Order: sequence, then C-alpha cells, then structure tokens
Amino acid sequence: MKKILGMVLGLLFLTGCGVSSKNTMELPEKEQVSGVELSMVPARARAVVREDSDFVEELLTDLAAAKLTGEKSVNDRPDGEGIVLIELVMEENLKGFFYQKDGICYFEIPYSGVWTVDRAVYDKYRLLAESEQEVVRTVFIDGRLFFDVNRPVINGPTCGVPDGIISSSVGEDEIPTEQNQSNFGVDYPWQYGGENVINIMLDEGWMAFEAGE
Repeated sequence: MKKILGMVLGLLFLTGCGVSSKNTMELPEKEQVSGVELSMVPARARAVVREDSDFVEELLTDLAAAKLTGEKSVNDRPDGEGIVLIELVMEENLKGFFYQKDGICYFEIPYSGVWTVDRAVYDKYRLLAESEQEVVRTVFIDGRLFFDVNRPVINGPTCGVPDGIISSSVGEDEIPTEQNQSNFGVDYPWQYGGENVINIMLDEGWMAFEAGE
C-alpha cells in the first residue's frame, strides 16, 4: 500500500518518465502548502513544524533547483546517511527525504525519483531538523521510539495486565536506546494501543505515545 501511495504522490512531482538533463520535479504552488514538517530519520524527537510562507517558498525554490539523477527509488525511505524527512502539509501530504551518500547530497521521493541537491541546501535542512527539534517524553519499545503527543487515553487501558513496564531511564534531554527505557523515569506500566501507539500510565493518568518515522 505504501509503495502504491508513494508512486501516486510522486506523479505530482514528475513531468517525464525518462532521464532528463534538466530538472523534472513538478512542485505544488506555495499557497497549496500550509506547512512543512522536518525530522531526522530515525526519529529522535518530535518533528520541527514551520508554517511561515517565506520558509515554504524557500523550500520549494531549493527543490526546484534539484537535478534528476535517473536512479530508481525502490524503498519506503532511502539508504543513506543523515536522512532528513520533509513532509509538505497539504490536502494530501507529500513526503520526501534529504540525505547524503558517498559525498553526494540527494532528495528522494519514495518509489518516484532521486535528485541531487547542493551541499548547502542539504546542510541547511539537516541543521534545522537537528537544532530545533524539541525533545519530548520518549520511550523505546520493540526497537522503536514512541513520543508523547499530549493526548489522554479516554477509554483507559484495554485490560488490567500491562504489556510491559518501563525499567530504565536516561536524562530528560536524551533519547532512549534500550527496550523499556524512557527519558522521564521508571516503573510506568504500558500497553499496546494500536499499530503505532503505546499507552503509558503516567502520574496524570494514561497517555498516548505515537511512533516516530
């Protein structure tokens, strides 16, 4: 399903199906974009959100200058270093990734295309994602990070037996890396709340935590 969705969304960016010596990324008008979310991959904190029109215009300008490589995109996310997820907030969100590999910087739309970008462009968005991300209450469970989304669990736990208990903790400005580890304390029971949700019993009651990218 992700592959099909990525291919469909990618059509909004591509004007041709072959390799071209010029840029072939078709971008939305800035008025169609209500905001931009930026986050490092794998996620280390809640995404940076920018909603000012000047920033949206700057990003679209940078993407318009990218050069199509002709390489195929065959995964949900690229295989590279320093990956930055960029999500354009629209009626149907559009997602792409900045990253670097073998000294070259790229922008990739899953299952659609790969473009090269200037080092200065890549560094700008990576530094923004790294420097402005707010570290929130986070827990590491089953190899994934789950972030506090400040949403109480209205119906409470699904049963009386927890699926696990937070057993270790790191500093509040650090990111947990071990099973049942948090950055806000220990001895909190948790339960699965869905495919991408963990419910944790905190001092203020059951709270929902959602998985990062």
